[in-house]
Amino acid sequence: MALILKKQSDGLYTALATPPNVSEAWSTTEALGTDQIIHELLKRGAYQTDIGDAFYDQDPDWVKK
Repeated sequence: MALILKKQSDGLYTALATPPNVSEAWSTTEALGTDQIIHELLKRGAYQTDIGDAFYDQDPDWVKK
Protein backbone atom coordinates (compact mmCIF):
# COMPACT_ATOMS: atom_id res chain seq x y z
CA MET A 1 0.00 0.00 0.00
CA ALA A 2 3.03 2.24 -0.04
CA LEU A 3 6.29 3.11 -1.69
CA ILE A 4 8.32 5.05 0.84
CA LEU A 5 11.91 6.18 0.42
CA LYS A 6 13.91 7.96 3.10
CA LYS A 7 17.02 9.92 2.21
CA GLN A 8 19.93 9.05 4.48
CA SER A 9 23.18 10.69 3.34
CA ASP A 10 25.58 10.78 0.41
CA GLY A 11 22.90 9.71 -2.08
CA LEU A 12 21.82 6.70 -0.05
CA TYR A 13 18.22 5.82 0.73
CA THR A 14 16.21 3.26 2.64
CA ALA A 15 13.06 1.87 1.07
CA LEU A 16 9.78 0.25 2.01
CA ALA A 17 7.45 -1.02 -0.69
CA THR A 18 4.20 -2.91 -0.27
CA PRO A 19 1.47 -4.11 -2.62
CA PRO A 20 -0.14 -2.84 -4.75
CA ASN A 21 2.95 -0.75 -5.59
CA VAL A 22 4.99 -3.96 -5.91
CA SER A 23 4.12 -7.62 -6.34
CA GLU A 24 5.60 -8.57 -2.96
CA ALA A 25 6.55 -6.52 0.09
CA TRP A 26 10.18 -5.44 0.17
CA SER A 27 12.34 -3.21 2.34
CA THR A 28 16.01 -2.44 2.58
CA THR A 29 18.11 -3.74 5.45
CA GLU A 30 20.63 -0.94 4.93
CA ALA A 31 20.84 2.30 2.97
CA LEU A 32 21.36 1.71 -0.76
CA GLY A 33 22.18 3.84 -3.79
CA THR A 34 19.50 4.96 -6.20
CA ASP A 35 20.48 2.46 -8.92
CA GLN A 36 20.19 -0.47 -6.52
CA ILE A 37 16.81 0.66 -5.21
CA ILE A 38 15.45 1.30 -8.70
CA HIS A 39 16.62 -2.14 -9.84
CA GLU A 40 14.98 -3.90 -6.89
CA LEU A 41 11.71 -2.00 -7.23
CA LEU A 42 11.45 -2.57 -10.99
CA LYS A 43 12.18 -6.26 -10.44
CA ARG A 44 9.17 -6.35 -8.11
CA GLY A 45 6.85 -4.62 -10.56
CA ALA A 46 6.93 -1.00 -9.42
CA TYR A 47 6.26 1.65 -12.05
CA GLN A 48 9.10 3.97 -13.03
CA THR A 49 6.86 7.00 -12.49
CA ASP A 50 6.03 5.93 -8.93
CA ILE A 51 9.70 5.32 -8.18
CA GLY A 52 10.66 8.73 -9.56
CA ASP A 53 7.90 10.41 -7.56
CA ALA A 54 9.08 8.72 -4.34
CA PHE A 55 12.67 9.88 -4.92
CA TYR A 56 11.46 13.38 -5.81
CA ASP A 57 9.50 13.58 -2.55
CA GLN A 58 12.76 13.07 -0.65
CA ASP A 59 15.04 15.14 -2.88
CA PRO A 60 13.72 17.22 -5.79
CA ASP A 61 17.22 17.22 -7.35
CA TRP A 62 17.79 13.47 -7.01
CA VAL A 63 17.91 12.83 -10.75
CA LYS A 64 20.77 15.33 -11.23
CA LYS A 65 23.01 13.50 -8.78
